[in-house]
Amino acid sequence: MTATGAFATIILERVLDVLTVLVLLASSVFVFDRGVGTTNPTAFAAMKWAGATALGGSIVALLVMFVLAGDPGRIGRWMARLQKAVPSKLAGLIGGIAEKFSRGLGAVRRPGRLFVALVWSFPLWLTIAAGLWAVSVAFHIDVPFTGSFLLIAFLVIGVAVPTPGAIGGFHEAYRLGATMFFGAPDDAAVGAAIVAHLFSVGPVLLLGLFFAAQVGLNISGMRRLAEQADAQ
Repeated sequence: MTATGAFATIILERVLDVLTVLVLLASSVFVFDRGVGTTNPTAFAAMKWAGATALGGSIVALLVMFVLAGDPGRIGRWMARLQKAVPSKLAGLIGGIAEKFSRGLGAVRRPGRLFVALVWSFPLWLTIAAGLWAVSVAFHIDVPFTGSFLLIAFLVIGVAVPTPGAIGGFHEAYRLGATMFFGAPDDAAVGAAIVAHLFSVGPVLLLGLFFAAQVGLNISGMRRLAEQADAQ
């Protein structure tokens, strides 16, 4: 698989993640925790508007991916025709990248596999919700289990902030959600955010370092790979 094709699978995964998070958020808001909006009606209304907008964008993105995956060579042919009309190396370059990208969306061409991937997203995110809920309870924050779905929606926005390891964005997103909708004291919300982030990132880093070491990818090994890439 090319790097561009691998990048396409990451984009598809993120779209499925957003769809799953929005379904959980809707269940929390409209089915389980209808009283949450009374704490901060303005923020609650803004959250619902942002969720509806994100849901529409995700559906559009999934449809675009479906069209691209249906015929990976389509964009390449479009760019080839454009290149004949307007000679440009840029058109050929964009066409090649777009074609590789669409080939990386192989799962979209098979609706069954796409559905299975979406279904598996739910136990994954429910596990994340369970971790957030457990930490919140440990810090005596009155968050029901389904209320953690609302916190997850905030965290998805927070981790989008481009900081190393989501430091800062994760913590502020959790603090805002816990204080605005669940009346958590500020110091308890900050402490819970630090512990929740540690539990979410720590095991991944440790396991990543372990498996990297299994294939010889220590610091010196990664440096050698970088030098080989520069030499090429």
